[in-house]
Amino acid sequence: MQPAYLTNPAATASPVGVCPEFLNIPAKGGDPLFGRSRSWWYSLEAQGLIRLTRFRRPGNVRGRVCIPVAVAREALAKLAA
Repeated sequence: MQPAYLTNPAATASPVGVCPEFLNIPAKGGDPLFGRSRSWWYSLEAQGLIRLTRFRRPGNVRGRVCIPVAVAREALAKLAA
């Protein structure tokens, strides 16, 4: 039998309707949640409306660029108003 700390039922369950905290910026096409392109997100960042999050290992130049979902929703609400 496995110890309790090795099995986490809350982490393995996938409840319906849960939204991720970050989305990978799309390489091609639109992102799965908002349908916006990579260049559109970069242009919003250049305008100062959002700040994209970059994950890099220490010492590396390249990494992963992600869209914070909460910030993206606020920016889209501002643009819609």
